[in-house]
Amino acid sequence: MDRRNFIGKSLLGTMALSGLTKLGAKAANADDSTTKPAKPLTVRDVQNHLRGMGAKWIPIDSKRTVDTIHAGDPDAQVTRIAVAWNGYLETLKKVHEEGYDLIVVHEPPYYCLRNTKPTGFALEGANRKKKFLEESKLALIRCHDVWDRVAEIGICDSWAKLLGLEKEINRPANFDPTAARPFHVAYEIEPVRAGDFAATVAAKVAIHDHKNVMLVGPEDKIVRSVAIGTGAITRFNQMVTELRPDLTLCSDDGFTFWRDGTLAIDMEYPVVIASHSSAEEFGMKQMADHLAKTFPQVLVRHIPEKAMYQQIGPKS
Repeated sequence: MDRRNFIGKSLLGTMALSGLTKLGAKAANADDSTTKPAKPLTVRDVQNHLRGMGAKWIPIDSKRTVDTIHAGDPDAQVTRIAVAWNGYLETLKKVHEEGYDLIVVHEPPYYCLRNTKPTGFALEGANRKKKFLEESKLALIRCHDVWDRVAEIGICDSWAKLLGLEKEINRPANFDPTAARPFHVAYEIEPVRAGDFAATVAAKVAIHDHKNVMLVGPEDKIVRSVAIGTGAITRFNQMVTELRPDLTLCSDDGFTFWRDGTLAIDMEYPVVIASHSSAEEFGMKQMADHLAKTFPQVLVRHIPEKAMYQQIGPKS
């Protein structure tokens, strides 16, 4: 074959290959144009994702967890997700008015820890909230058992992050690190007066408009380590015995004053007590951020809830 014939056939081959490439691109584009739209996100999808994050310690089909869908159609489409610590009735009304179709909360909406049926005055409040949820069709998921123990963005680790605690030095001896984060952890801190540490905690929780913490025991004692816990699971005696910190940071729902407070005073041991909601609000913001990244096709918003109580002194 002479040189001219070789070049001519080569050009034809190149043109043919180019044509096939273009046809392939057109075919790919044609396939793209016929691709079905993404399946709408449902309440069940969000629930399965959250439960799946704790599958190592809470099987997704387990009935031994409070992490369930409390209201709404599991197969209803979700376009807006609100995340709140408790889900007060006023919060539910607010998110419904703003067009949210799902709210994820941490604490029990019907005032009973293990999803049992409330009685007495609590039943009256539960009926009022249930009626609103049914009429509004607002779906509600509780994510508690999983979120208490998820690493880095769960309740306990978020609390540590907010407080700037980084150097973990102790955890319960019977803790299984392959399953989940523990309920209690001790951290090393720079030497500081107990009273000054309490003031630092108060400044940290102020970002959510939670203005105060309490201090039991000596405020002038220098402390070099602190133990923190998850929400109401701040059993003072257990935390001190297992973790041996210089100071323990408990929640008001996990610290019994007549017993634990008296012991701390008699032992000259400092304890800082924060509101349960103050200790967990940042963890709920972390959940909202996580859901926003996981489901970018929907709007996700953290709804901060005001502190449950205010401190009031006598009028002057």
